[in-house]
Amino acid sequence: MSEKSFRHFQPERVLIPQTERGGEAPEGTQVVIGPDGRVAFSGGADEVRQWVAARRDEGADVQVETGGVLLPGMTDTHYHPGIYGMLDLLHTVDAGEDRSLDSLRRRVRAGVAEKREALRSDEPFVVLNYDSAKLGGFSSVNMDDLDADTPLIVVDRSFHGAKANRKGAELLRRYLERVYPGRDFPGRFRGEEFSEAYVILALELAESFHDVDHIEEGIEHQVDHYLTKGVTGVHDMEVASWHQFMAYLLFHKKWKESGRTQEFPVRQLFLDERVVARLRREADALAQSGLFTDEIRGLLGVKLFADGAFGCETALLSDPYEGHAHKSGIIFSRVKEAESAMRDALRLGIDKVATHAIGDQAIRRAIDFARRWKEMAGKKGVDTRFRFEHFELPLGDSVKQAAEIGAWVSMQSNFLEDVMYRDRLGDRVRLICPHGDVVNEGVPMMLGSDGMPTSMLYVIWWAMHHPDPKQRLDPISAMLAASAAAGSFEGDLRGTLQAGSKTDIVIASPALLAELGDSGRARQYYDESLKPASDRSAVDVRAQVNSLERHIQQVFRQGELVYAARS
Repeated sequence: MSEKSFRHFQPERVLIPQTERGGEAPEGTQVVIGPDGRVAFSGGADEVRQWVAARRDEGADVQVETGGVLLPGMTDTHYHPGIYGMLDLLHTVDAGEDRSLDSLRRRVRAGVAEKREALRSDEPFVVLNYDSAKLGGFSSVNMDDLDADTPLIVVDRSFHGAKANRKGAELLRRYLERVYPGRDFPGRFRGEEFSEAYVILALELAESFHDVDHIEEGIEHQVDHYLTKGVTGVHDMEVASWHQFMAYLLFHKKWKESGRTQEFPVRQLFLDERVVARLRREADALAQSGLFTDEIRGLLGVKLFADGAFGCETALLSDPYEGHAHKSGIIFSRVKEAESAMRDALRLGIDKVATHAIGDQAIRRAIDFARRWKEMAGKKGVDTRFRFEHFELPLGDSVKQAAEIGAWVSMQSNFLEDVMYRDRLGDRVRLICPHGDVVNEGVPMMLGSDGMPTSMLYVIWWAMHHPDPKQRLDPISAMLAASAAAGSFEGDLRGTLQAGSKTDIVIASPALLAELGDSGRARQYYDESLKPASDRSAVDVRAQVNSLERHIQQVFRQGELVYAARS
């Protein structure tokens, strides 16, 4: 927009929080976005009309947008553009729809046959979204039965477990010996089956067959596509390889050189410990090249892992998994490793740490990490932030402790799909994703999707339909967690009606409100979760994504129209 250009929104309803503490806008509220992309004025129709008339008298151009429901541009605070952008380059098939091993076998063989000419020598073929609830645990499946001739890596839908065929496992071991000689990684790699850290390393192996420029294009595509879903900012919650980090530096450079006035849309970059360690060695050279700027440094954080995921039975629990008296999950980042990463962060001027923690015992470990981080940073006089990622099963006084240490939480409400793991967690499934407890205890809470699926409206819908009414969020609280809370974490004012707030605008059909309030599919899903796995009927709960997002009509980022649905 020009220096004297304003956008005046006259909607049917506003679901943008009034302040960083929430509050629903009164009926009839209108909003004006100024030439700097910030809220210039908001209020009732008469007072806004008078304000706009005064600007026109001063020579301003005012464009009027009428109708619809106004939402804030959302920020997905737990997304992986780097990983998903990289996956777009790999040779893959999606196993998400397979309900039998025969079906999976046919899909893999057809996929390998189709890609055989494109696969380079020793390049692995990757199977994504393996669902152990439908197909059984990895231990019961021989991946050579799917394909024995091509290196094959089969990844669980959570990305926290994988199994290779014999060729794939041998290829990964050779890669680790060549690139990381003598290095131990958290988790396990036994036979052909491996967990978290090794899953990322297996994907790094597949990524190594592609160049940084193509990964950058994949990241850019991920971010641009998310605009169509009303998401105008993201936090990349695991830059998992040096290639991905370099791709981000190229993306940022390209963004700046394009002359765009809008902010870089990736607002936070949390780096894997390995990437942080390498950055310590190469930061000066990258700074001299002009790629590693102060702006990039301000976006950086360090990502630690306290455990895995329920689907792979690697989330760390205080009590064992159902039916497994001696299986309670896996410890990932050890205290020594975590402290080493924190020291590297402080040396680089990084002031943020995030820890993946799903199981109750992992959350307790992450609380200990938070205390150590604050102590280490305090000795250096550094003002820091700590955030828990997922925070799915906080039992006992964990929520209270998170509040006491001043930590943030980024929750994935869509992980309420994990109620299907009753066979692994028993009645503990009723306690996952306690949004209400977190809010009531005063812990600042953000929301993110983890790309499972890539939809913040879907996350908000789940947050509004928790099986426990006490844990449900109302629409404004959910919008707050999906927008303004991320701005607060970043140290900015965004996603509210306050004057000066950097508030992107999404115009949606009024019918979206009914879709958000419809709990039908959620109730069906919960009802099916109570049945034995063999008796469950399929509930296409993710069909809710299309039901929600079809209502997005326009997206304005910092006052500029960046998406308009086809009429």
